[in-house]
Amino acid sequence: MGPLPQVPQPARRVAQAIALAGGRAWLVGGWVRDQLLGRPGMDLDLEVGGLDAEAIDLALSSLGPVMRVGRAFPVFKLQLDGCALDISQPRSDSLPGGQARVDPELSIAQSAARRDLRINAIALDPLSEEIQDPFDGRSDLKNRILRAVDEHHFLDDPLRVLRVARFVAQLDFTVDEALIALGSQADWRDVASERLGIELCKLLRAPFAPEGIEAAARMKV
Repeated sequence: MGPLPQVPQPARRVAQAIALAGGRAWLVGGWVRDQLLGRPGMDLDLEVGGLDAEAIDLALSSLGPVMRVGRAFPVFKLQLDGCALDISQPRSDSLPGGQARVDPELSIAQSAARRDLRINAIALDPLSEEIQDPFDGRSDLKNRILRAVDEHHFLDDPLRVLRVARFVAQLDFTVDEALIALGSQADWRDVASERLGIELCKLLRAPFAPEGIEAAARMKV
């Protein structure tokens, strides 16, 4: 696992616009994980703290047309220099069905506590290139293992269990035994079949699909 490459210019432009408005933007999730693994990826997810939704919308509008989706938890979609960016706010207090409350004042470390896996809880400031890794996700990347951030809230969205199997199929990682046991307790009754179908398709198209299917079976999916 090597150092991060240069942060994409679209992410820097968003972070600069947010900083001028008094907030702070972080690159989060898959892009950070994949770049640390040396994998390509240009779909950029940013999390903005310190601003309410209206202020974020106004700041992003200076860069181009912004599409806002969702009400309780808005996501701002922006196309910039050929890149698709999703910009959201910190969330806290996980609720049933994977829902949560928006909290603009939440720190990036506090926000990371509600993510699914430690490898997905790493954040990067596009301007300073500071890394926040409160759950030591980089060690999990180095050791090629999947571990939950918070066992008490992991099953708030049972679909996370299938995502674990999908990550096995995509990355050829192993699953921590504690996460195997946790995933086996998932209640699938209220999960929409469409959401299941999307994750299954991603798993089956991945390069290590047999390993992903085996992981799903071990978690009783």
